[in-house]
Amino acid sequence: RPIATFSGTVSDSDGRPLVGAEVSYGNPSTDMSIEPWITDDLGRFSGQVQVVEGGVLTVRAEGHVVQHLSGSAEGPSDSAQLDVHAGEIVSDIEFSLENGSSASGSITLPSGTDSASISVTAVDPSTGEEVAQTLATKQGGGKLAYRLEGIPDGDYALRFDDAGGALASSFAGGALTLYEAEVFSFASSEPGDDIDVMLRDAAVVSGQILLPEGISAVTPITVTPYLMVGDSWIAYESALIQLHEGRASGSTERVWEYSI
Repeated sequence: RPIATFSGTVSDSDGRPLVGAEVSYGNPSTDMSIEPWITDDLGRFSGQVQVVEGGVLTVRAEGHVVQHLSGSAEGPSDSAQLDVHAGEIVSDIEFSLENGSSASGSITLPSGTDSASISVTAVDPSTGEEVAQTLATKQGGGKLAYRLEGIPDGDYALRFDDAGGALASSFAGGALTLYEAEVFSFASSEPGDDIDVMLRDAAVVSGQILLPEGISAVTPITVTPYLMVGDSWIAYESALIQLHEGRASGSTERVWEYSI
């Protein structure tokens, strides 16, 4: 693949170098990214990358709003344009990061669950865009603590996800979908309020699927639960399921079993 070289600096809104900021390059839609470059004592970074379609430069620094440079109109909504070609050296890239707001609080786990890997994400309710994310830390007594920094000024919902899948993903306030989630206002000029949540065990759904002749079990199949909200059905969270071969009771036809 073609190689390009990037270099530049990262500073705060007052022009002071940001030491230890992470600068990464990749395609957000495919999770293809490099190991991030870390800025030095003068806020400088540099490195070579393989150019990818839809590539985005992303910079993160604790307490600051994430910033992007994109070569695609389909990049993150706050992207500035960055056109890069094979063999090109793109230098003097200047990132200036704004201070962000923060949210913190405790996460109460279901009885019998001592710990879990929970991510906390601020989500724009109008677009679904994820603007900031962190991992909760163990607090003890069936509780976790979190502090989410770098939230842009504005109104956002907070989503809590269990990497292991044993706990149901939900939003602060108890909603299961963004459509009905409680929205919180954030401003970098004001201290963030504590937002505590309680998580619930996730339900398990299983069944059997009879595939048409000629369709392989390796074919990607997605199962999507729907919630009734008011008079509307709202998609909850799709899962790409793993199929296992089985046989229907009293039948010689091959079926495929799933569980989510």
